[in-house]
Amino acid sequence: MSEIAELHELYTPETGLCFQSKDRGTNWISISYEVGDEATEALIADLKAAGWGSQFRDAPPIQNIAETNLTKAGSGLFGGWTEEEKKQNMKEARAILRRHGYSGVPVQRLSWQDLI
Repeated sequence: MSEIAELHELYTPETGLCFQSKDRGTNWISISYEVGDEATEALIADLKAAGWGSQFRDAPPIQNIAETNLTKAGSGLFGGWTEEEKKQNMKEARAILRRHGYSGVPVQRLSWQDLI
């Protein structure tokens, strides 16, 4: 089970996900899933079609579990989101997640200790 899934109990044998944030503005979606899971790959494809993407190349899967982090560029400092962009982007992402069966996805605020 991935660390994200353990923290948020949003876990099926295939997928764990949550929103993560390192500041009050920009969030990203962290998804861990079993390699080859078509439902999760369809979710990721829908998010990418809506403009969400990965800023970095994903790490290789570990024990057949892949993890990807998707975000959407904003017009704020260093590509961060403005308040209006945050409202719109989160609304859009939550709608896509609901279409794929995920509701109540939490936001995990990361501290500097989590990032090092």
